[in-house]
Amino acid sequence: MSSISKLSNNPHLIVVATPIGNLKEINERAINAINNNKYLFCEDTRTTKQLLSLYDINYQDKYFISYHKYNEQSRIEEILQILQNNNIVLLCDAGYPGFSDPGYAVINVCIKNNIFVEVINGANAFINALITSGWSNLPATFYGFIDWNDTKINDFIFPNTILCFYESVHRINKSLKIMYKIFGDINVCVVKELTKLNETHYYGNLADIEISDEELKGEFVILLNNLHIKASCNNLSNIKNEFNLFTKAFNKSNLKNKIKLFLEIKKIKDIKPNELYDEIIKEKNNEN
Repeated sequence: MSSISKLSNNPHLIVVATPIGNLKEINERAINAINNNKYLFCEDTRTTKQLLSLYDINYQDKYFISYHKYNEQSRIEEILQILQNNNIVLLCDAGYPGFSDPGYAVINVCIKNNIFVEVINGANAFINALITSGWSNLPATFYGFIDWNDTKINDFIFPNTILCFYESVHRINKSLKIMYKIFGDINVCVVKELTKLNETHYYGNLADIEISDEELKGEFVILLNNLHIKASCNNLSNIKNEFNLFTKAFNKSNLKNKIKLFLEIKKIKDIKPNELYDEIIKEKNNEN
């Protein structure tokens, strides 16, 4: 076991959350941290400079150093060297560094090198959307942006939690359709443009939710209420039909793997994978 205290007064890493939309959602601690330190590692230096200008923060004497997903590993040595004598403020374009944004790599390195990591709180789209859903919000599982293809499916399917995803404007409707094929017609809450003037919440079931072309703007948060999912059918024939709907999303997967995953997601325990497999093969043989 190890412990690191801020009381040591050694140089340390300051992780600052920035507004996700509404510029008033920044606190005095964050502004003081930026004002009082000269080394700023930013996801996009241009965005950070624009943000500081809006808060009338003079940044002429500051060092802006880019830190993003393409160079974060190569910046580690430079960061450790600066931290020998100076604090570093870590910022991303919106929200928390390290939370679906670059940051976790340098945070881990600091911990391993006994460098204190201070986090200054701010807005977070996941927490905001979770409260907005109105659901009993524990347990909940956050995945951020997901590559919706069959090779990734085993990495993020967990029954009996609220599932949270981030999605872009270009893929939102396609992703909702894939989710319907995977999870069935479960309860969903979709939130867009959080904390902005055009913030909008969509409530309903997966079969009902579709964002119109006029409303396609900004980034989206998708919450699926997977807390109390039970099998919607309890006989082999109905389960086979439901499985056929599910499997359309994963044509490249092995049939036995699809069956195992399907039964796990649907929490069907009284049907064995081999029974459903034999029934599907029997139907295919009859068709031929």
